[in-house]
Amino acid sequence: MSLTRQNHAMVMALLALAAPAAASVMISGVPLASLPGGNPVVLQYHSVTALLGTKDVSYASRTVFHNPTKQDVLVEVKVPFKAIQTLDHRRMLEAPVGATLDGVTVSFKRNPKDLSPSSVKGQGKDRYDYSAAMHAQVTFKALSSHVLTLSYALPTGLAGEDEALRTVGYGTQGFSTWAGQCEQIAFTLDFARETYRSNPADPDERYQGYSVFAMHSTEPGRGWEVGEKRAFFERYKPTASLGTLFFTFYPNGYRGG
Repeated sequence: MSLTRQNHAMVMALLALAAPAAASVMISGVPLASLPGGNPVVLQYHSVTALLGTKDVSYASRTVFHNPTKQDVLVEVKVPFKAIQTLDHRRMLEAPVGATLDGVTVSFKRNPKDLSPSSVKGQGKDRYDYSAAMHAQVTFKALSSHVLTLSYALPTGLAGEDEALRTVGYGTQGFSTWAGQCEQIAFTLDFARETYRSNPADPDERYQGYSVFAMHSTEPGRGWEVGEKRAFFERYKPTASLGTLFFTFYPNGYRGG
């Protein structure tokens, strides 16, 4: 049986996501543009540095745009969030976005309709799927370059059949909503230094260590560099097929068999 266009688009979206097995994760990503009639603004460069902990991941991104036209362009910019199998959909409301454009504060607000009962899909007891975004109207000046900075934090995702793994995801689908082709994406995960119990029976016995004990898997499988203190992904002229970046790891304190 042939796929309809709608079903085909749904299948392609799922393939692009490629989430780890049994993942419960909130995914952010490259800012999206919404402009009826086409968007002339070019996204030239996008970099992300995230501090990765066992419980939370804090993002800081920098995006360079250029408006090559002779007119100012007003664009609705969205910071996307997608939740898969999340344990508590209210956590999405606890993720405010700090933003500046060329050093001037930009106010991003959430559309309450994004988290209406009709947009949140139940996935078993206390688990939900949904998509949401933070919205802002941004003016890109004629014949000018602009730098948009964003900062926000999300819970670190759970993965694996026993949820012993941790995972983070970052979508790149936003590139296709801007004109031209992005020259480079750079995505860095710095592993947080945290305090752990070395002996569960003795709460006073503790040690310092990085949040990542060992890498489990990445998506895509190639292009990552992983060290003791950080993981790094870099690609020049990323394509739409890049999909969602995932980094899945064993957290410090892991005692797997």
